[in-house]
Amino acid sequence: MGQADNVQRNGKSTKNPSFYWLKNVREVLERPRAKLAEMMRAPSSASSCIFCQIARSSTSTVLLHSDEKVVVFQDINPSAFRHYLVIPIEHIPTVRNLQRRDEDFALVSHMLDVGQTLLRKDAPNSKHFRFGFHQPPFNSVDHLHLHCLALPFIPSWKSIKYLSLGPLGGFIKAEKLLEKLKPLSPLTS
Repeated sequence: MGQADNVQRNGKSTKNPSFYWLKNVREVLERPRAKLAEMMRAPSSASSCIFCQIARSSTSTVLLHSDEKVVVFQDINPSAFRHYLVIPIEHIPTVRNLQRRDEDFALVSHMLDVGQTLLRKDAPNSKHFRFGFHQPPFNSVDHLHLHCLALPFIPSWKSIKYLSLGPLGGFIKAEKLLEKLKPLSPLTS
């Protein structure tokens, strides 16, 4: 008989640590599913999106860059020496809303170019940079945003937020996303 059986048979209220550990892991894994389900039920609209408000200059957020396609501002909870967000002016909820087409490839390329230019100008002594997107259900705001980080992470434990979790999602580097979005070249015969 296993430990769980012994606990019930003896009538004790002792906890089986491995059982509770498994339960906690299950709860942690279910949280992203719950967030994804919530996102599917109530998609965010551009009118209620904080990033859309920032893009329209409807907030007091200081813009580091603005053009016809994107705006850039500092992350309110920076995870690195420099941490900027590049967002499209157009409301695009997440990376899952992007497709393999010229327009989306050009937008993400532009976002990356702008982010790289700003970070290299503002953090010229930094040797390590990271550029990428959180994928649902790990994104915090349902408006596409490129994280531009001049490392080191501050504090160092925040680096965990910027790891790829393979098929589970997590963080996708901008270059990897561009590979997925690059339009297929037409077949020639």
